[in-house]
Amino acid sequence: MLHAPREFRLWFLRGLADSDGDVHFRDKSVDITTSPNTGFVKALLDSLNVHCVVRFTRGYGAMTIRADQAMRIAIFNPEVNTYRRELLEKLVGASVYPRRWPSWLEEKVGHLGRLGLNKREICERILNENNTYIKMHGLGRKIGTEMRCSHRV
Repeated sequence: MLHAPREFRLWFLRGLADSDGDVHFRDKSVDITTSPNTGFVKALLDSLNVHCVVRFTRGYGAMTIRADQAMRIAIFNPEVNTYRRELLEKLVGASVYPRRWPSWLEEKVGHLGRLGLNKREICERILNENNTYIKMHGLGRKIGTEMRCSHRV
């Protein structure tokens, strides 16, 4: 398999990802459960020039691939609109504000926080409605600051 044409290796990997893969919103990555073939899947990804991180959790191996690299090789079947593929495409194509957020984003996050949405729900709503990715990590501070400021008024 490692010496098969590139397209065959890609389709094999896509089949594996479609059945045992997942998209992680939190860190914009794709995981594929690979046990008991972790070494083989690592070699397959290496043969396609895809960087991955190998993890073992509770005895099960998995590969983590950055979302942009997963998108580059169309890790999920490009001919079928699955939830995983659509989420990956949204994450990779979304706008990101690494420093200061624009005022509209600050206001919308504050509004959604006041509505009682949790961090994940806020992030997903912003992604789906505004094509903007925000990290959940710093969101707690933003919501907390917004809530403290609104209580002072």
